Amino acid sequence: MATDPTRILMRQLMGAVAQSDKSRIVLKLRGARLRKKAHEGRCEGRKPYGYYQGEEGALARMKELRAQGIGFDRIMAWSSIGF
Repeated sequence: MATDPTRILMRQLMGAVAQSDKSRIVLKLRGARLRKKAHEGRCEGRKPYGYYQGEEGALARMKELRAQGIGFDRIMAWSSIGF
């Protein structure tokens, strides 16, 4: 029966244990993210362009064009046709 005091106690105990487990997992994951961020400078989200092998050349060329005063829209148009 749902009104049995022993059943109510057990439900409450199980809820408290589950909440405690969740809190420990959240703290553990937060610590891991902070350590990774301190070590690598970032942890979450998409990797920035230039992160993967082969992208650094294109990124350097885009920065070069921008330094020459070429607008982002023209750089983008040129990048779609391969510079």
